Amino acid sequence: MNHLPTIQISIKEVNKVRIYAIKVNLYSPEIQKKMVQLGAKWNNREDFWELQESALNLKSVFNAFYPMIKDAPELFKRLWGEGIKHKYLTKEIPSSVRQDLDWFSGQLEVEGYARNTLATYQEMVEMYFRYWGHESSEITEESIRKFQYDILVRGRYANSSQRQFATAIKHFIRLVLKKSEEVVSVVSPKKVKKLPKVLNDEEITQLFMSTSNLKHRCILTLLYSAGLRVGELLNLRVMDIDFERGMIHIVSGKGKKDRYIGLAKNCGIILKQYLHMYKPRHELFEGQNGGKYSAGSVRNILRRAAEKAGIKKQITPHMLRHSFATHCLEAGINLRIIQEALGHSRPETTQIYTYVTRDHLSRMTNPFDQLVERQMNKLSNREKGQGNDHLSRGFLDL
Repeated sequence: MNHLPTIQISIKEVNKVRIYAIKVNLYSPEIQKKMVQLGAKWNNREDFWELQESALNLKSVFNAFYPMIKDAPELFKRLWGEGIKHKYLTKEIPSSVRQDLDWFSGQLEVEGYARNTLATYQEMVEMYFRYWGHESSEITEESIRKFQYDILVRGRYANSSQRQFATAIKHFIRLVLKKSEEVVSVVSPKKVKKLPKVLNDEEITQLFMSTSNLKHRCILTLLYSAGLRVGELLNLRVMDIDFERGMIHIVSGKGKKDRYIGLAKNCGIILKQYLHMYKPRHELFEGQNGGKYSAGSVRNILRRAAEKAGIKKQITPHMLRHSFATHCLEAGINLRIIQEALGHSRPETTQIYTYVTRDHLSRMTNPFDQLVERQMNKLSNREKGQGNDHLSRGFLDL
């Protein structure tokens, strides 16, 4: 049986410098040559190749060893998907399929799907046709499954992306081929149920304290204090802020639903300062060259603030929304009110925050604590206070 070399990559800190630790399971002169060309150094004590951490080095390693990399970690996800695309999505899309894709996009728009959803569905279906290069009429259950495995599974696409493809191709079959799911069955992976990641009070405070730019602080404050999605923040207009009533009007939020949410008093103070200094005309937050502020800029603001605050967690703008909901729940605010504030259609969506509140976990009496308490009571009764502290600590030290 032939054994091929496999490579595992992780990030380590050597002499206070972050490096890529590259382990190879079998010796190969070709791999050794490539490592030297990349500038990697052999760590004789720990048996791995060292390469300084950088985006350029990461991409170079990936391009050099992509087929051999085993179990790509989080830092390789995007590059892994790109490698799969480059290798497999090489077919030319027939002109007739291009016409079908245009029709597909138009029909989704007629049905009222959001622009971002349209773009995602279009991209997913295009990937399928760039894999096969065949006509729309040649779509089969087998061809869909092979695409799902070769591209989405092997490409380490997120569970949400795999589910988006399944939904997109179902819509394409329904709208373009006029076929029901009974004719062409599409398997959709089970939804992964992840708990929302939240920041604690101290982290939120440090985040704001580390943001000195008024506009940037205003953006982060609104995201947290109103529990906004990034898209909702970027769509806000100056006229959507009602200082007199203390309300924010969210127009066409997710699912094209309007809603109102209260404007926090202290957020209102910062917002007035921002409006006085920057004087935006239409959009509340404008880009440098006019128009809407970008989602990428918001992510960069948050990343820099987290770095200055010394927060090690990987923070996203949506975590501020999760934190708002969780902190509201911990403050005793009714779940129904939180649901309306967040714009959730179903109460089940909001109920997930009950699993990450401190109150939810603190109500549980840990069996280990009960065990220690029973043992200490036994020792106390036996010794009547003589040497009790020593014996109690001894139990915990075991």
